[in-house]
Amino acid sequence: MAIPPECQSIQDQIVLAEGKVQQGLEQLEGTAPADRAALFQQLKSLTTNLHDLQDSLGNCIVNSNQVVGLFGGTATLVIRNQQGSGNIAFSTLLDSTKTKFSLTSFPATSYAVAGMTVTVTKTSGGSGSYANGHISLPLGLHFASSSGVGADLSLTLSTDPPGSPVNPDPLGAVTLVGSGTFHGGGPILDGQNCNVTITGRTFPAA
Repeated sequence: MAIPPECQSIQDQIVLAEGKVQQGLEQLEGTAPADRAALFQQLKSLTTNLHDLQDSLGNCIVNSNQVVGLFGGTATLVIRNQQGSGNIAFSTLLDSTKTKFSLTSFPATSYAVAGMTVTVTKTSGGSGSYANGHISLPLGLHFASSSGVGADLSLTLSTDPPGSPVNPDPLGAVTLVGSGTFHGGGPILDGQNCNVTITGRTFPAA
């Protein structure tokens, strides 16, 4: 998950505290049992400090008014006029000003389309703009086909028609659409157009 700028200093302190705890554990392992009492107390103090910092970071993120959400829905791909679809899920982050929308996860997903199985992974992008439910999200995707060839696709997913904005804003039903041309993939995919439609709903993360 992205760290809000106002919380970054706490995250930096956490990284340092984690290093100190790890050093304490390593030192403890190399110390004779009879001499460990003082090290145990030091380690306890370091661990307490780490937990306090983690709690502070969690509170800071909540107070930053960023919206952490999960998306669940269906992705439909059209390649060479043949359609395939499958369930898709990823996590999202909307910044406190409600102007920047980003993906914090995008698990690999497989689809049966155009007579083959393709597995789609994100290779770039995933950070875009947001305004009153409208999203523009550049993405770079890699398609690995069951035949062993791979191809890359660049596109921008958008809620502009035929898509539809998040309703209600910022957690609700949404449709994102985009299209691009494959690069690579031999005669099967290279130069072919791919239309992507993602339909589903964003909802609060637990």
